[in-house]
Amino acid sequence: MTRLAPVLVVPALCVTVAALGACPPPGGEGEGEGEGEGEGEGEGEGEGEGEGEGEGEGEGELIDNPWGFVMRVPGTHDIDGTAARDADHVCTLSIDGHDAVVYVRATPTSLGGAMFPIPVYDDVAGFLFEADQVTEVAATYDYGGNHNNDFLSITLGAVRYTWDHSSYGYGFRACQPPDCLKREEGIAFQDGCQPERTLPEACIEVTNPLSPLVDSFAVCPGDPG
Repeated sequence: MTRLAPVLVVPALCVTVAALGACPPPGGEGEGEGEGEGEGEGEGEGEGEGEGEGEGEGEGELIDNPWGFVMRVPGTHDIDGTAARDADHVCTLSIDGHDAVVYVRATPTSLGGAMFPIPVYDDVAGFLFEADQVTEVAATYDYGGNHNNDFLSITLGAVRYTWDHSSYGYGFRACQPPDCLKREEGIAFQDGCQPERTLPEACIEVTNPLSPLVDSFAVCPGDPG
């Protein structure tokens, strides 16, 4: 008996589909993987930091005044961790035939005092307005100890004029700007800052805007007289 080789019979439908490439061969796998990854990262960082520290109020600004002084806006200075303010004043000068206004510009330069830090003013400039002219004069300013009983001076020729206080309130503390005058010439000394206030003058602290330069003196509360 003759043996016949086995014949593989494939359904007609599969043959037709296989011819089109859509039917996988028996026992075969077809895998197709396509991965497309696109990553685009764009980072733009812009950092701008600007720091400006300015001490003093209105640095570089000038104060309008009727006498023609080049008058700064007083500021505050950090001296060894202590805030110390400029101590600028405008005062009248009306003795010895003067009809003048004085501008004293005092800048703190260091600290003194045994118990508490007290500003010391070694940078002081003085200006005198008289007869429609401004001239520079020698000047000093003193903070006045722990109680801040301050006083200021100018020197004209051989005469030294000092603006001081004639009234002190509770705790022996002045309650207003200097209000009277002391006059020194050689050994001659005239003290107009006793309670009687025999040499009255007017002073104001420099502010922006400037206050009127008028004599607004009043006895300090608590002044024993």
